[in-house]
Amino acid sequence: MSNHTKLSQKTKSISHYILLILMGISLFVSSCKKKEAAPAAKPDDVYVAGFFTSKGGSQYPAYWKNGNLVQLSTSEEGIVKAIAVSDKDVYCVGYLYTSQNQIVLWKNKTLIPVTLNTDPEASAYGIAVLNGEVYVAGYQIDPTNNNLEVAKYWKIGIDNIPHGTPLGKGSNGSNNAEASAIAISTDHIYVTGYVISQATGHSIAVLWENGPIYTSYQELTDGNFNAYGNGIAITGTDAYIGGGENGTVKYWKNDKNQVTAVGSVNHSAASYNCIALNGNKVYMAGTDHSGVVYKAMYWNNVTPVPLNGGNGVNEYAYQTAVAGNNVYVTGGNDISNASYLWRNGSLVPPFDGKDKTISATALYVVKN
Repeated sequence: MSNHTKLSQKTKSISHYILLILMGISLFVSSCKKKEAAPAAKPDDVYVAGFFTSKGGSQYPAYWKNGNLVQLSTSEEGIVKAIAVSDKDVYCVGYLYTSQNQIVLWKNKTLIPVTLNTDPEASAYGIAVLNGEVYVAGYQIDPTNNNLEVAKYWKIGIDNIPHGTPLGKGSNGSNNAEASAIAISTDHIYVTGYVISQATGHSIAVLWENGPIYTSYQELTDGNFNAYGNGIAITGTDAYIGGGENGTVKYWKNDKNQVTAVGSVNHSAASYNCIALNGNKVYMAGTDHSGVVYKAMYWNNVTPVPLNGGNGVNEYAYQTAVAGNNVYVTGGNDISNASYLWRNGSLVPPFDGKDKTISATALYVVKN
């Protein structure tokens, strides 16, 4: 064998040996390298609205995004009653006290009058937004017919001009009626509230549905007991109406024949917009009246979940919202008027009952 051949074989052997060493080093480094942690889930954006109390005692309309205050007025006192978020725009509906109980809308921080001082007195409780158009539910006084309350909704288009629509049967001035909550799909407007029965004088929980060419009106209860539609949520073509009858928390699916009693007669659904959906789960916020002290709670379908603000006083749950696996509930108490926000049963600062300047009346959550 020639020296050249021997040298070539030796060189190949050395190269092969070096390659094995490098592969071993590579495997060792790879095995020692820490796996990169998966990025943390981005928290939900939580909007709580109501009013902020200044050091001088004035109450200004406001909302809080993830606990950060956004004051909607610094000169006129007022309150936000409902809030919605769409395409990063924040919509709040409520009142300025100097406007004699007239309805105002804020888009972000821009004020848009819904009713005027020259209009009959009006109140609003619910809001929904679709494609930049805003729908507000409430009632307005009919000054020509014994000052009765007429259930209405107002549509505020992209031109910011409001158009009011009375809700037809059951709200035609013959008996008091209020719209408490509103939900919008592509071609339907769902509104719930109550109408006073002329036969019994009790309130009847009702559902109004405005389709593209018709208006449907349904009475969900018979008027033998006081009943209210307090909140509404939709999925597909199904409408879920949350409320109560004769002190029992209930929800109705589409009509009076599909009703579920959530709590016993010792419970009462609280406030407006008290219902939220997540798949086949129905969440409702309310208050346990069965003991000496009222207790805030919510129901997961019919399973009660107690909520504790920790103050040992009467506490109430107002509204609920669901984002993924997170359940949010707002509430308060009747001693310090401090507000609560619970996420999955735990208090979330600054809405933990300690800040007496915060008064929460509305809730909206955006899942990120």
